[in-house]
Amino acid sequence: MEISRETRRKWRVVALLISFLALGSTAVAPAFAAPSPEPTSPIPTYGSPGAGTPATWALVPVDTKGDLDGRSKYAYTAKPGAVIKDMMGVANFSTQALTLKIEAIDAFNTAEGQFALLQTGEKSTDLGAWITGKETRVTVPARTRLSIPFTLRVPADASPGDHIAGLVATAVQGGTGSKEQKVAVNFRTGTRVYLRVTGAIKARLAIENVSAEYSQTINPLGRGKAVINYRVVNRGNVRLAGSGTITVQSINGVNVAPSQNVSVSELLPGQFADVSVEINDVAPVGLLKATIELKPIAARGVSAPTLTDARASVWFAAFSVSLGLLLFGLVTFLVLWMLQIRPGISGPGGNASDSNDDPAPAGPSSNSVDSDVDLGALV
Repeated sequence: MEISRETRRKWRVVALLISFLALGSTAVAPAFAAPSPEPTSPIPTYGSPGAGTPATWALVPVDTKGDLDGRSKYAYTAKPGAVIKDMMGVANFSTQALTLKIEAIDAFNTAEGQFALLQTGEKSTDLGAWITGKETRVTVPARTRLSIPFTLRVPADASPGDHIAGLVATAVQGGTGSKEQKVAVNFRTGTRVYLRVTGAIKARLAIENVSAEYSQTINPLGRGKAVINYRVVNRGNVRLAGSGTITVQSINGVNVAPSQNVSVSELLPGQFADVSVEINDVAPVGLLKATIELKPIAARGVSAPTLTDARASVWFAAFSVSLGLLLFGLVTFLVLWMLQIRPGISGPGGNASDSNDDPAPAGPSSNSVDSDVDLGALV
């Protein structure tokens, strides 16, 4: 079957449009969506009072005489059922007396891996519930530091490993919210408390929920960016930090981007941190593999068993869609241009003559048979 000049003209217009779209394309490559981090409520962390607070205070470790002893935190090692007695110093640096609430609060990690304490009003069930101060509310005179005894009672069934809390001094200041409603604003500061309960110790970091996505640059021949998402979980019973690298390799094991150094801050037992890392200058060479390797780091001054590196990988696609569309447009244009310069294309058994020329009538072939019959000869 022949292609008319009008059809070829339309195809040339379509080819030009495809080529134009390919040259102007800035599409991104398909990507595997990363899981969204689990929602967490805003958690107040350690810190000094806000700018609107006229008072300044602190809670620090002190010795039995009430003097500073150089400790920046409380750290203990004890057996289940042990009883520990210690002292805290509550200092008021202001020029007027200050009333503070004293309490112990369980610690945890935010989704970003930061150290934090439960919100005011949330009930502690671990180390925060094992500490009892002699005073729960004190009024500290101006420019004065009070020494307050407290007791830590380790339950007989306490699990081995690390338990973490904070000893906190909280001040409540009135404020005005929406529609002139009176609100109470809690300002708190304090000191961390670490307890290591003796027993079977396990130290292990795990890398989970790994995913990756790739996006190209505007330049169809340029390198793109890969975003690697993963979760680091402390599967042991002691606190651990971690540091390591992320590498991106092609299917034959060749690095297609510079290695990226990564780290995770100290995670408490059972806690996790969601991490997202951008890696630039990634070549779009098809199927790629991102590999995360983390070396666990034990807390300074705290013993830990043999630590095993954590490792996880994920495959993802890295293609330049702009380059693909550009090549498709150029190939299409070339094919249609080739059709344009030829006078015609005939089907099987046909003639390669122009479609507007009427074909000449075919005469009878030499082996044709006359269908007329002389009926009179049959009588």
